[in-house]
Amino acid sequence: MATELLLKAAANPVKKLMPETQPLWGIMTPQHMLEHISIVLKISNGKLRVPVAVSEEEVELRKKFLMSDRMFEKNIKNPVLGEGLPKLRNANLDEAREKFLKEVDDFYEFFKNDPDAKPIHPLFGELYKSEWERFHLKHFTHHFSQFGLL
Repeated sequence: MATELLLKAAANPVKKLMPETQPLWGIMTPQHMLEHISIVLKISNGKLRVPVAVSEEEVELRKKFLMSDRMFEKNIKNPVLGEGLPKLRNANLDEAREKFLKEVDDFYEFFKNDPDAKPIHPLFGELYKSEWERFHLKHFTHHFSQFGLL
């Protein structure tokens, strides 16, 4: 329960995000960032299924990073995303924000209904709820810092 409160509290900085907010690094707009982390939340809450995109050895190395206190580096390249920005999926930032907050709630609902689920992350492999929470906290921190929200 404490981690749930922590993750939900971690989602609060998005309320300060404005369309004109500029990133401190990278090319994402605020809306692109929210849509990006919402897609990852959909993977973690069972709405979107993806295969593992790296070798078993790479998954093992990435899980060691996940369980460490190290954070994602600025300008880190996600090999799954490719170059450039994807087409926006929502009409505006407010809609993207609402959907992001809903995906956080749906993450907890998913694991309430299936506590033993292990949705696959394309770079980290199968993750239990606690591992997903750890990933989301690192991921949120990375992107919220990108926009000066933390």
